[in-house]
Amino acid sequence: MNNEENGMGKGLLIGFLTGAAVGSIIALLFAPKSGKELREDIKNKSQDFMEDAETYLANAKDKASQLINEGKKNQKN
Repeated sequence: MNNEENGMGKGLLIGFLTGAAVGSIIALLFAPKSGKELREDIKNKSQDFMEDAETYLANAKDKASQLINEGKKNQKN
C-alpha cells in the first residue's frame, strides 16, 4: 500500500509540474509582447517554476525521511 501511495504521489507531482509548465508557456505565447519581452518572461517563469519544484522536492524528501524514521521505530517495537 505504501508503494502505491508513493507512486500516486509521484504521478500527481509530475502531472502538476507538467501542467503548470505547459500552462505558463501557453499563456506567455498568447500574450501580445515583443520577442525580447517574451523571452525574458519565459526565462523568469522557468526560474520561478524551478524554484517551486526544488522547494516541493525538499519538502517531499523531509516527509519521506520522517515516514522512514517512523517506520523504523514501529519495526523495533
